Amino acid sequence: MKRMNLTEVRNEKKRILDHFAEFCESNGIKYSIAYGTMLGAIRHGGWIPWDDDVDVILLREEWDRFFNLYDNEQNDRFKVVNNKIDQRVHTKIGYMYDTYTHMKPRNNAEFTGFNAIQIDIYPLDCIPAPGLKRDIFMGRTRLLGILAKLCDISSGNPGGNRTRTKIILASIISIVMKPFNASWFIQRQTTLAHKYDKKFTSEEKDNNDVNMLCTNIRQMPIVPYSIMTEHTKIDFEGTSYCMIKDYDTFLKARYGKYMDLPPEGQRNCYTYNTEEYYIEDRYYEEAPKTESPYVDEWC
Repeated sequence: MKRMNLTEVRNEKKRILDHFAEFCESNGIKYSIAYGTMLGAIRHGGWIPWDDDVDVILLREEWDRFFNLYDNEQNDRFKVVNNKIDQRVHTKIGYMYDTYTHMKPRNNAEFTGFNAIQIDIYPLDCIPAPGLKRDIFMGRTRLLGILAKLCDISSGNPGGNRTRTKIILASIISIVMKPFNASWFIQRQTTLAHKYDKKFTSEEKDNNDVNMLCTNIRQMPIVPYSIMTEHTKIDFEGTSYCMIKDYDTFLKARYGKYMDLPPEGQRNCYTYNTEEYYIEDRYYEEAPKTESPYVDEWC
């Protein structure tokens, strides 16, 4: 097993994105690159220099269809997972990951679960019009997300950059929430999103908004549903991927003046700096040298 550098990690994530995009397009599933990946494509023509994440978004119905259609048994290398597939996944989004790779926190001596190089697959849900109904609906979904996170806090990194006060607080919370199950709260959040989504006709959806209900962070964009239905193609590191046509509305809602670079002190590659990535020897044994993105290190 070999330790991977940042360039190699990016190459692997792009390979996963290629596989994801090919599957979606061959099955008529509408997706869009999003967040830092979208911003990188627009502002830098590829990777943000200090980023290594790959994010994609799908409307809830497309998100469900993707995970229902993708068969893990038909691919020896790339797999998908979410809380419905495996309740050990204590997040509200889904992932596609590479089974040839492994990831671990840098202060953890062991690999855990199915930690691997992955891309994040986010669902977007319809939400009520501005007003009391929206406030109640958003409040309920965020509360369920917070409770799920509190249930799962004991499985997080107890050390790292946490202060002693935070470690003590996390320990108390983990004891209080021990009788509860994070998956239950995640499933209730998903059920609530499905229940509300089914209330809309197609015409009503076109006149409403969507939001990423899988997060507890308020600044995640609330954007018109209609912009999620029209797509274009964008180049990202030499490959063309699908992206919502009105990317400007999306990026402004998420980042504000998105073409402005952040202060130098905020240009950190968070995931690569906090995790170690490895690739198994079988990759080098099975992949021809001419196709290996790691040929320089391999040879």
